[in-house]
Amino acid sequence: MKLLFVNLLTGLRLVLGLLLVALIVMNHVPAAAVTLCLIYASDILDGFLARKWSVATRGGAIFDLTADVLFVFMSYGALVISGGIPRWFFLAAVLKFAEFAATSVFLTQAGVPGEINAGKSRWSPVFDSLGRASGIMFMAVPLVVIGMFSLLYVNLATGLSLCLELLIAVSAIMSSVYRVWLCIRVTEKCQTKYLRKDYSDLKRVI
Repeated sequence: MKLLFVNLLTGLRLVLGLLLVALIVMNHVPAAAVTLCLIYASDILDGFLARKWSVATRGGAIFDLTADVLFVFMSYGALVISGGIPRWFFLAAVLKFAEFAATSVFLTQAGVPGEINAGKSRWSPVFDSLGRASGIMFMAVPLVVIGMFSLLYVNLATGLSLCLELLIAVSAIMSSVYRVWLCIRVTEKCQTKYLRKDYSDLKRVI
């Protein structure tokens, strides 16, 4: 029952994400802001309860990560339609998540320990510090953008939003370059023990 409740919390994020899309497109800013807060709360609460109740599973962790990615895509799509963010930033998010998935597969199969037990699939999310920070910023963009455009003059909000988007894009690029470099080192060395010794941040980077 506890596991079911945690998974329902994660699934609720997807339902709220669909509601958020409609609210953003229809320019219902206060309701969109409240919905975003509920989405963030569910994201924090499902992981907390899974650990507290000792019901964390590989499937649940993958479901949680998938819900986060879909939330970003849905909210960014709505923000593009409403003019809140530019198309290039949406594309940057898509490319970053695609790179994250591809390099996680490669590094896990090379023996680098991931965020969760890879099991028979030989795949697990592998996080780096900068990539983790980029992911959090990608998640926070909808609330920040909605807040700025609601509270500030349009020109000021547009300028600040652009600065934020450039900052996130640069950090995402740096993370991607680092991860690709790690994959190249794995290929060159073909020694997982060497990698684990020199890059211990990949053991459990939170």
